[in-house]
Amino acid sequence: MAALERSQPPGTSSAMRNAFGTVLSALILVLIGVLAFSIRLFSVIKYESVIHEFDPYFNYRVTQFLSNNGIYEFWNWFDDRTWDCLPWVNIDCWNHLVLGAMTTKLLPFLL
Repeated sequence: MAALERSQPPGTSSAMRNAFGTVLSALILVLIGVLAFSIRLFSVIKYESVIHEFDPYFNYRVTQFLSNNGIYEFWNWFDDRTWDCLPWVNIDCWNHLVLGAMTTKLLPFLL
């Protein structure tokens, strides 16, 4: 035990090191959050808040269909504007959906 106490530099304590580590970890997490937010906000600042060529038009169109026609019509909907690699095969929109994104966007509209 005495050997461990002698190995520390004079004037420092383990509590001080733990506090510094906690503050440093929090600072790094805040910087990561700011960086992630600024990356997502970059196109809005540079090009205004419109849907660009790399944004999901399909998800926008599905959300619009959900809000206009309701959930019952949505269960039987075939999206004829989505490109498929085999266009002669009748592929419904369920093969392309991430339904959580559309319902999350629709919830504030319904409430």
